[in-house]
Amino acid sequence: MSLAIFIKSAGDNINKENLKDTLKSIVDNTKDEFKLFLVLEESQKDVLKDLKIDEKIESVKTAKSNRSWAEDFNLFFDSVKDKYEWLLYSHDDLKILTPEWFRKSKEIVKNKEDIGWITYSQPTWYMHYKEPRSQVARPGFHKDRLSYPCIHECHDFDRNKDWGNSGLMKNKLDLPTKPVKIHGPYSVFNLIKMDKMKKIGYCADWNPYTMLIDEDWALESLKNNFVNIWIPSVFYLHPLRWKERKAPDRFKQEAKEGFFSKWGFHGGRATITDEEIEDVCRQFSNTNIPWSKDRLSYDWDFLEE
Repeated sequence: MSLAIFIKSAGDNINKENLKDTLKSIVDNTKDEFKLFLVLEESQKDVLKDLKIDEKIESVKTAKSNRSWAEDFNLFFDSVKDKYEWLLYSHDDLKILTPEWFRKSKEIVKNKEDIGWITYSQPTWYMHYKEPRSQVARPGFHKDRLSYPCIHECHDFDRNKDWGNSGLMKNKLDLPTKPVKIHGPYSVFNLIKMDKMKKIGYCADWNPYTMLIDEDWALESLKNNFVNIWIPSVFYLHPLRWKERKAPDRFKQEAKEGFFSKWGFHGGRATITDEEIEDVCRQFSNTNIPWSKDRLSYDWDFLEE
């Protein structure tokens, strides 16, 4: 079997329409062989009856209030790591816009042995919510990180002047023309080869949700001397129905403490100091962790073809 997809839909922000859009867009736009591994609250299971996608589902487990996202993911990972070639974890509130996204990803990666996390373009904030907010790649250690969220493809925007001005959105965007290297993706819709996932390892379990697991996994990938990439020609929308969210950005403090306990610095934030970056990059000088240091977020480092 080629691809195992993990989705958990539980907690304060669940929305049946979001889950329906997510699953339908995956099924409609993924023609290669794949299976869905779902962890759902009871109320979300009704969505499956409407979609009629039983042949695409390998398992449906009931979400438990005392079990974290990391626990459920790690159980999933153990069940698929020796049976599937690729792994994808996805939020439950997105919509894929690009047909054959998985096939295109495999064609780009080909036989390259150093590719870690693979992510894609999500134009939702600037195309739908009128906010020039880059949400593809984390700020990392880039020189312009303090300009967040107007970095990467949004670097030409002025947060004070351009926020809410939809007329500027297409004119000022600077999308890379080819796949590029990044520090690491946000934890929304991310693909990885299974052999790389085995080296990166289990999800750190420091909060019930996914806060900062993306930064942790990005660093683990770079520590293994992999490169994380962004394929700009594949698009998805996220978040769906944003204004209906009841509890955005949950468990920040727990994640912050867990991350610091593991890495010894407060990562995943644009305000990380130059001194902290120097210390981290010195400690991991023989890895790809320092890659974004002394580099602008839009100084595209294209993936070699």
